[in-house]
Amino acid sequence: MVDIKQYGFDPFFEKEFESFRNSEFEPGRVITENKERYIIASKYGEISGEVTGKFLYDTASSSSFPKTGDWVVISCFQQENKCIIHNVLKRRSHFSRGIAGSKPGIQVIAANIDYLLIVQSFNSDFSINRLERYILMAEEGNCKPVIIMNKSDLTNEEKNYSDKIKSRIKGIPFISISCETMKGIDDLSNFITKEKTYALVGSSGVGKSTIINKLMNHKVQKTAEVRLSDEKGKHTTTKRELFLLPNGGLVIDSPGMREFSLSKNEIDSTDLFSEITEFSVNCKFKDCTHSHENGCAVKQAVIDGIIKEEQLAHYFKLKKETDYLESLLDKNAYLEKKRKEKMFGKVVKLYHKGNWKNR
Repeated sequence: MVDIKQYGFDPFFEKEFESFRNSEFEPGRVITENKERYIIASKYGEISGEVTGKFLYDTASSSSFPKTGDWVVISCFQQENKCIIHNVLKRRSHFSRGIAGSKPGIQVIAANIDYLLIVQSFNSDFSINRLERYILMAEEGNCKPVIIMNKSDLTNEEKNYSDKIKSRIKGIPFISISCETMKGIDDLSNFITKEKTYALVGSSGVGKSTIINKLMNHKVQKTAEVRLSDEKGKHTTTKRELFLLPNGGLVIDSPGMREFSLSKNEIDSTDLFSEITEFSVNCKFKDCTHSHENGCAVKQAVIDGIIKEEQLAHYFKLKKETDYLESLLDKNAYLEKKRKEKMFGKVVKLYHKGNWKNR
């Protein structure tokens, strides 16, 4: 038998599972997902799993389906090395992104993450704006962000990169590593603690899969060379997968993401733009947009060099993006509500006409 506590089954999830304990159910954790098929870590080891037909029928949102890192309620068939998934336990945290387009919504990338390891490299992949975006996504999902700068062997300007980050982003742990020279790998390994879950995120080619291999002490993930022409990498990781490290920590690898949307509008409540929020209190007008109004304290702070102009520009961009997605989600929710009301109205009419039994 396997002790599932090593996969992070702590008192929080024990409490969530309590109502299922007297039935013939077991807790399990999703290691990988592939549409409606899963690999689950259980007390019997790793077994394949599928959701029940009832779960498929009752679950309207794709974000409610089991995701890598989720704790699920399962019934096991040990001889067949299979299980059936009946329910998903409440998530303590998640890493999600917004989906615009014709069907706006939220896509959950991974669940129950303690730390989001945001990986960038010391080359053209480096982007302060993208770091800020990932940090906001971490905060939205109740994960703690950590910045991992990889490939320190490729630059002689490591301090310049570090200064750029620290001038815009404050209070976020920062680890510099090189998988080529092994610099900082021990620091990263020591940061990862037993039974805690960490998710690696970043663009293709920044070295996430290589980092996993170094932490596992052997090759478990495919890797590919970065193109010299534009320093961009290929998508070597095609699925989200959870690994149990030799030191007892848990790490989720994920495919590269260069472009992605935020899932909520919480720009003004984050510490990331705290200076803008603090100065906005002193603006002449309560509904100041910080763009053209006289008496804008935020604009004055930019003039005085307290707030960087590029940071304010990125704040505006993120604010506009999240406002737009939120309006799409509100519109979608309104249309869905009207659709249900219309269907219910038809049922009531049929009932009063006496045609109910014939339906």
